[in-house]
Amino acid sequence: MDFQLERFECLAYSRQYELAMQELLKLLQMLDSGYGSFNENFSSSSIQAMQVTSDLIDLHILTRIAAATTALFSDPEFHFSETGFIQVIQYHRWISVLFAVSPFRNADHIIRSFNLNGHFSTPLQMDNSNLAKFCLLYSLESEIEIDWDIFWQTNKLLAVNLYLVLMSSRFISSPEAHGKRESLLRWLPEHLAEIGTIDQLPVGIFHDVYMHCSYSGYAGKHNIKAAINQLLRYKIEELGFSDRIVPARLPATGKPVMLVVLEWFYSTHAVYRVLAKAIRKARDQFYLIGVGDELTIDDTGRAVFDEFIPRSGDGDIPNLFHQLINIAEERDVQVLYMPSVGMTLYTMFLANLRFAPLQITTLGHSASTFAPQMDYFIIDEDFVGNEACFSETVIKTPTDAFPFTPFAQSLDELPQAPLRAAPAVVEIAMVASTMKLNPDFLYACRQIAEQSPTPVHFQFFIGAARGLVGLQVTQVVERYLGKWATVNLQQGYEYYCQQLANCDLYINPFPFGNMNSIVDLLSVGLVGVCLSGDEPHEHIDQGLFERLGMPDWLVTTNTEDYIQAALRLINNHEERLAIRSNLDGRAAINCLFEGRDELFGLIVQDLHQALITQQL
Repeated sequence: MDFQLERFECLAYSRQYELAMQELLKLLQMLDSGYGSFNENFSSSSIQAMQVTSDLIDLHILTRIAAATTALFSDPEFHFSETGFIQVIQYHRWISVLFAVSPFRNADHIIRSFNLNGHFSTPLQMDNSNLAKFCLLYSLESEIEIDWDIFWQTNKLLAVNLYLVLMSSRFISSPEAHGKRESLLRWLPEHLAEIGTIDQLPVGIFHDVYMHCSYSGYAGKHNIKAAINQLLRYKIEELGFSDRIVPARLPATGKPVMLVVLEWFYSTHAVYRVLAKAIRKARDQFYLIGVGDELTIDDTGRAVFDEFIPRSGDGDIPNLFHQLINIAEERDVQVLYMPSVGMTLYTMFLANLRFAPLQITTLGHSASTFAPQMDYFIIDEDFVGNEACFSETVIKTPTDAFPFTPFAQSLDELPQAPLRAAPAVVEIAMVASTMKLNPDFLYACRQIAEQSPTPVHFQFFIGAARGLVGLQVTQVVERYLGKWATVNLQQGYEYYCQQLANCDLYINPFPFGNMNSIVDLLSVGLVGVCLSGDEPHEHIDQGLFERLGMPDWLVTTNTEDYIQAALRLINNHEERLAIRSNLDGRAAINCLFEGRDELFGLIVQDLHQALITQQL
């Protein structure tokens, strides 16, 4: 669908509400499908005059979009139907981003115009007819305070929609925004059950709420998962589906069937990199049927399984349930294995229904599912900080049970960072997705830069940052670090490794650390600092550092120690070079690529046999 800026402006400024909103919705859908990028369907006469591409949108264009949106939403005669609100709220984040990257920074100037007592009056008082517009415009970056309880009591349905989309944010930059998200993670779980149904909720962003809570620093951050799972289970039962309760048993001939439900499993994806070897080897004990989206797996990924079946339904959950139930019955599926849960809505649904006597998950997304139907979480023993963080029974494997698959054909192909004895400026690599960035971490980076006797420069390598999101990340990092940092947006793997090799050391983000990035960083010969915690995504760094033989002081447990360890690594050049030389990154990294990939299948076989024995 084409979006033409001048057409949108004309409709918005001439108060043709419905047509203007249809145009804006096209833009929001374009941003959503392009992960924040405009595509070739975006056009403006200004772009043609300036001879820039549709993905290179300057401040002039962004200001015009935000201004026309302001005119549309500010009009007292413009309102949303219930259906229209549910349709647009799914794209709330892109309205927020459009204002965030513009000079407006947020949409508070519109919201204040709704105030019945005047724009300076607090607290905000609104007519009910403006509540839907308020929900679409209010963001974590808003400077207007709202009381979660009072708004909930005013209009529970609108409130829950707003609270969920706020919690789905992929990038939280300011301390105020971070504080709102942390507050909602405490407040919403116990209230969500009051809703009872998902029918009028923004289910399209449920997976973002489910996933992104893990990036919080709040100890109870995953309680929201249990609350969402309860709503999903209600919907499953409402649709007429029930658990498949059958005994654990061995087939008369051949191997028992393991059904593996996939989210992303193409050969360059992190889940494939970490789990593919162990899954493939489990064919020794089980007949493996993979089910997933044809667009998120390649031929290499399909080859891991005895059989691959494309999932049906085009996002239709009932159709998918029918498909998997039929497979489970016809093939007598004995094990349901979900390598990851939560990157898609359908795996969240599937984790809340029993298809097999034994249901397991692993470290595809490094956090517990909090789904009662998932029995076991199988995980490397050195990745577990505290078993209390899991709802499943934890099965801890030896550290070599899940050998990685290297991305590069050969480590010899990768460049090596030079051993610079006394650099005038120490280049510090920091690799993270947008979700891993937060005010606490960015402020720690600033303290490192301010306190270091040796000048430093951070090279931020940011995944999942394109278009407007990339612009937003760049703006925010510049606010915290100024000339101390350069933001490198998502790029090809070879170029990314070449850029890493221009650095002297690295620091890992916190509280959600790194896993695959550590492999990349060590592959080019770098060492770094991490901050460890109880959750698996907080503890993986420590496990990998210990496997690789890193000095103990590079693993920290609080922010102050993290800063001091980074300063030590930055300024003690001889010590840093000695660690790098003694470690021999390419030799050390081989321990992650080698191991006993047969252990996973044997462990699952033992669990299955134990179920059979219990039934005797």
